[in-house]
Amino acid sequence: MLGPHNGQMWAYIHNIAGAVGAGRALGLDAVAMRHAIGIALTQPPYPLAAGFFGPDSKALLASGPLVEGIRAAELAAEGLTGDPHILEGNGGFLKTIPRKPLSFVFDALGSAWVTQSLAFKTIPGCAYIDTPVEALEQIMGEFADKNGRPLVPGDVESIRVEATLFTDGMERMSEPHRSTSLRATDVNFSVKLSFGVLIAAGEISVETLSPAALDARAAEIKAVARRVTLKQSVPMNLKMSGLSEIGINTIRLVDPTYKPTLEGADFGKYEMRFPARVTLQTTAGEEYSTEVDAPVGAPGRPLEETDRAVRQKFLRAAEGVLPDPKEALDAALGIDRETEVTRLAALMTAH
Repeated sequence: MLGPHNGQMWAYIHNIAGAVGAGRALGLDAVAMRHAIGIALTQPPYPLAAGFFGPDSKALLASGPLVEGIRAAELAAEGLTGDPHILEGNGGFLKTIPRKPLSFVFDALGSAWVTQSLAFKTIPGCAYIDTPVEALEQIMGEFADKNGRPLVPGDVESIRVEATLFTDGMERMSEPHRSTSLRATDVNFSVKLSFGVLIAAGEISVETLSPAALDARAAEIKAVARRVTLKQSVPMNLKMSGLSEIGINTIRLVDPTYKPTLEGADFGKYEMRFPARVTLQTTAGEEYSTEVDAPVGAPGRPLEETDRAVRQKFLRAAEGVLPDPKEALDAALGIDRETEVTRLAALMTAH
């Protein structure tokens, strides 16, 4: 909730989101909305890494809790009650689940707006692969300009990645759960495999992550991945963004006398920096190196750039899938003015 993370692993936020979203649509007042959230968090989900980092079950970590949240709002609308203090009360979520509860993330409602720090993914995968992948894309562009052709797997002698503790941790956590075959989820949580797809296929996209495409290029992808070394870098960690940008002293969070608050926090100043430096050594002896601090679509990047990138991503993914991608995009951007839900559903439904 404070900066980027993979929200699907924090599955309970989708329970709350479903309850709040559906509650607004149903016109619930403040009392009923508290009951909806209380119902939704009665049985908070606890995802397991084995079901998250590899198989298709990952998709259910968001969709399942979302449905439960919607159901909770409908039950509250019918008069069913839930604990109105399910978050902060005795025996509630913050007293039971977290090892270090950060209750301040729920204060300043109405004055601090997390929506000012929304991030949009333009690269398929975990947020922690974005900056390394963008750095390699820039290097591939430099290579092509210099050599008059695209970089191919045979050109790669070695690739060194210096990244933050989160990128390194993601790679280590996901590795034990990878399949012997190559799956899209395996690539999503691996800088090394993402580099393999990018170099072998020329891009990371819906098409190049399909089972058929991964099977066809598996040998090349894995060969590139074996030439990639990834390590945590102190300089990259020091440049990383965090709570300090919005007035929270992270060092003092372990101090029981410290009472942080989001009151007055300006999320519009937040920049999502997860820096990575990538160095490519080619078989011809050339060396290319570049660093990216924040990916396209992240808070802190120009809004016009993000708008353009998100539109392009939607139109490309919808091509040949939706009846009219341009009309669907216009409807999605004007969803707050849409009066016909059936029309919107038809535009967003795949052939």
